[in-house]
Amino acid sequence: MTKQYPIDLFEGAKDHADVVAPPLRKPANFRRKSNLMSVAVLAVIIPGLFATVALPAYGAGNSSLSAAAKSNARLEHALHTDPQTVFVSASASVGPSLDRDTITYTAPPPPPPPPKPVVVVHHSFTGLVQSYGNISITGVAAIAAKYIGVPYVFGGESPAGFDCSGLVAYVYNQVGIHLPHSSMEQGHMGTRVSVADAQPGDVVVFNGGTHVGLYIGAGHMIDAPYPGRVVSIDAIYSNDYWIVHY
Repeated sequence: MTKQYPIDLFEGAKDHADVVAPPLRKPANFRRKSNLMSVAVLAVIIPGLFATVALPAYGAGNSSLSAAAKSNARLEHALHTDPQTVFVSASASVGPSLDRDTITYTAPPPPPPPPKPVVVVHHSFTGLVQSYGNISITGVAAIAAKYIGVPYVFGGESPAGFDCSGLVAYVYNQVGIHLPHSSMEQGHMGTRVSVADAQPGDVVVFNGGTHVGLYIGAGHMIDAPYPGRVVSIDAIYSNDYWIVHY
């Protein structure tokens, strides 16, 4: 039978086969300390676990999350949402006869055209011009002088605006002579006269018919010169011209 000895005697007798060291006994309060330590550890770990689980739910509602994270959260919610049923009234049905082949597109009406601009003509002349320096303006030339100051308008043939042949045709129409609205045709109609025989109102034709004016005498005429100008009294500016009498 094995014998047990006090622990302080065991060191000297441990070489004996029948000697066994007595078991070490912990103090009575050691178990109580260990239990208190376990409770303290659980008190720290369990709230931490709950906080860790709650963090994703808190983060899902946090506005600082990226758009991609919010989109993923919404997708995850949609995937785990139960199917829904939508009820539509029978009166809302479009009917079985409607398909893509029977639908036609009607283009909206075009917008109305913009209003035409209002042309305001400021005449710098009222009444007849009786003289220009030492030049007496009479006859047909006096009629043309009423339109001094009317702006040049390409193709114009009224007091709202004239081009060169439009002015000549409009003036002559008032004395019963109807001329075409063409400087070339006006220059080849009527009777050519010399400068010495020319009368106020005869037509001055330039460069084979590229421009016309109404002669007033002394090397001058009334004409609608070109865009940007107005009906004016101008000098006959070229030697390449002739005069036509109607």
